[in-house]
Amino acid sequence: MGLGLYQYLKYEKDGLHAFKSLNPQQNGSLSIVILMVNRELIGTRDGGGFRSLCLGWHEKTGSYIISSERCALKILGAKLFRDIYPCGMIKIEEKGLENQRFSVKEKYAYCPFEYIYFVSTSSDIEGVNVYYVRKTIGKLLAE
Repeated sequence: MGLGLYQYLKYEKDGLHAFKSLNPQQNGSLSIVILMVNRELIGTRDGGGFRSLCLGWHEKTGSYIISSERCALKILGAKLFRDIYPCGMIKIEEKGLENQRFSVKEKYAYCPFEYIYFVSTSSDIEGVNVYYVRKTIGKLLAE
């Protein structure tokens, strides 16, 4: 059994290297947001792209926001900056935003439960409205 995320974050020089080292052990769906001791905020999305994760900008406070759903940004009065890509990692620190990838995959597999159960109908996943997907699935099932 390999090391866990905590051990990789402890022994690697930064978050990107920790996630690169952990990547071969990852199997499943996860999105992680970590506030590091040095005040960096790291958001990362699983390699398959199963779980959604997005980056927003809150004009009033001049700050970035990482959220699992776009509708949370709207509630907070923030605007969508962009979706975080599968295998993507966003690092936010005082000097700004850094966008990295800890791996490259050619094939993504989005989780149908995100559209059906988990995400609010007012959200979009990869630019597709969740309510629209649910309605379309219902129509296809009825046919």
